[in-house]
Amino acid sequence: MRCKLKIVNEMMTQFGIGRNIICCFGVYLGLSTNVFCQDRQHRLSIQPSVGVLFSSLRDAKSPFGDNASSFESSTVSSETYGARIAYRLSKRFSLVSGYDFVSMKSNSVYTGFLDFLLASNFDAYTRAEIDLTNSYHQIPIQVRIQMERNRLSFFLDAGLYGAILKSEYLTRNIKTFLADGTLASEGMTIKRDHGRTNEKDWGVALGGGISYQLTERLSILFNPRVSWSLEKIDGVYTNDSVIYPRTVGFFRVVNDYFSLNSNAKYFTISLNGGISYKLL
Repeated sequence: MRCKLKIVNEMMTQFGIGRNIICCFGVYLGLSTNVFCQDRQHRLSIQPSVGVLFSSLRDAKSPFGDNASSFESSTVSSETYGARIAYRLSKRFSLVSGYDFVSMKSNSVYTGFLDFLLASNFDAYTRAEIDLTNSYHQIPIQVRIQMERNRLSFFLDAGLYGAILKSEYLTRNIKTFLADGTLASEGMTIKRDHGRTNEKDWGVALGGGISYQLTERLSILFNPRVSWSLEKIDGVYTNDSVIYPRTVGFFRVVNDYFSLNSNAKYFTISLNGGISYKLL
């Protein structure tokens, strides 16, 4: 047996076969290992970010405000911060989740006669301004499509989010004016932890952005995001109206969301910037 192996070895050495095979096998093994490692390295990355969030309420006007001469709901800016975790499924696709703290603010102003504030026989009108701030712990679940070109990477995110209410804060300033414009009365209502806001929220979340690679593991990124809430803001009422009898006539109690629509929902746009660091 040893004799046969010796003869084969001498033949391979004579024709240069042994070195060529060993060389080719070594190159193949090196390339295969490199490709294998590249395919599995850096699949997981963490992406902390901070940004500015612009939020507003969709359909904020209460159905009981039909007598109002005007109603305006404005977009208000606030802060947001958090971190995404991206797991690369393939060269093009990733699964993205994480945590965001969002503070959603809105400002609404109405002017006119609202029958639960003033009796109809008053020759006067009311102006009310409502400032609302609700903060949430938010978790997104999205699929990311990405395209890479040299150091630049472009991506699109699409999916859903779920949120839990952290805190609620409301300020309502009501002024009553006589017909000639004279201020008749003024009052401010501040309600903290009033227990009226829906404790859960969920909706559609979209995003996109661009990242620039600084090192093999570290990149900077810009990630604008948009979300549509699918859960109503009021966790107790649904624009209920209850009529109570009185000695003479009756009176009505309106249960909307502090003069806003109980069924109003949030719409937000945020501009986020941060870094991306490849962990594994």
